[in-house]
Amino acid sequence: MKKLFPVLLALIAVTASGCAPKVDVEADVAAIRSLNEQVVAASNAGDVAGWLAFFTDDAVMMAPNAPALVGKEAIRTWAQGLFDQFTFEETVTAEEIQVAGDWGFTRVTYTAKVTPKAGGEPQEETGKGIYIVQRQPDGSWKYTRCIWNSNQPAAAATE
Repeated sequence: MKKLFPVLLALIAVTASGCAPKVDVEADVAAIRSLNEQVVAASNAGDVAGWLAFFTDDAVMMAPNAPALVGKEAIRTWAQGLFDQFTFEETVTAEEIQVAGDWGFTRVTYTAKVTPKAGGEPQEETGKGIYIVQRQPDGSWKYTRCIWNSNQPAAAATE
């Protein structure tokens, strides 16, 4: 019996490992890439509600030169102000997407042309960001932490 116990234990371990859910990392990466594309489409369309739908309720947004926005409502207020004042033409390229279980991140580069709705010259910018994503109970992915910054040098301080 003593010799049989290790064999039974090994057999149980092998059988149990076959019951573990299969992770389809390629499908997760494709879903996160699609998330990026959908967010850009909503932004370019000026669709605040559609854009905001891709964020978790407890999302944190860390925009350049501003305090962190904590929670979807704070992000909504900030975004509504931007979308009311400007139109956006942006592209986002996922340079890297990594997944670890129900969490992942996407490292992006972006180009953006922001045009004031009241008139004026558009401003163009390039930059980079990191967006942490979380799988939702329905299997979709949403942004939960976002940070980005410009590639352009900071403007000199005026006295």
